Amino acid sequence: MNENKQYFVIPRDGGELRISFDAVAMLARGACAEVSGVTGVSAADGAGDRSAQRGVVVERGEAADDCIVKLYITVLYGQVITETAAAVQENVRNAVESCLALHVQAVDVFISGITFPRQ
Repeated sequence: MNENKQYFVIPRDGGELRISFDAVAMLARGACAEVSGVTGVSAADGAGDRSAQRGVVVERGEAADDCIVKLYITVLYGQVITETAAAVQENVRNAVESCLALHVQAVDVFISGITFPRQ
């Protein structure tokens, strides 16, 4: 196991479950891409680690199974940005909580750009 990777460690009967921050970021990225009006996920400002370079930052929350997800997205011109961001928050929260059994403390969405349709 890579010692540099960060994990959420959840005690279970007979052992423990370790979920890497990278796994959370990959799932969040996929859930974000499913939302209509999202055209991409872009590098986070001052991106240092690999997931931040891919536009998703995962942080540990208050409890052992709490996480905070930050997404840097681009949105299609003409979309209502607040509605698109709310849909991203809901979809990411649902995906992480149902697939990984983590509690999502927050999903922060940063609009890093607007994509204009090609004419």
